[in-house]
Amino acid sequence: MVGAGISELLDEGSWALRHSRRVLSDAGRLAGETRHLLLKYRAHRFRTVSGGSEVRGDGFATLAHLLRSSPGDPLCDACLAFACVVSWTQMRAWTNALLRIEPQQFQRASSCTSCRRVVSSIIYKPQPEDIPRVA
Repeated sequence: MVGAGISELLDEGSWALRHSRRVLSDAGRLAGETRHLLLKYRAHRFRTVSGGSEVRGDGFATLAHLLRSSPGDPLCDACLAFACVVSWTQMRAWTNALLRIEPQQFQRASSCTSCRRVVSSIIYKPQPEDIPRVA
């Protein structure tokens, strides 16, 4: 009688272990598919940042160039981090530094144009002397 109880417990434990492994495998597969979809379908939301002498190799200059290429469009730190391939905390530090360095051109906004969330964002506001005049 005692042997039958142990046998049932071993069977249930074996089933739980198999089920757990299957769930972990499925979760890993779904995470990979999600990452692939994010990279495939979110990339089209950002303008390509390439070339130009004003863009140096560092990310801070890339951030400033990205914001200047879309004046009036507020972008959140998460979307900017995704576009510049850096961590969210690194992007937060860069946007805070940009706001301190050039407060007259870069300002905080309350929503993001890219992801459409209501979240703290940064926006480039060109000065009147920066806008080309049409003769």
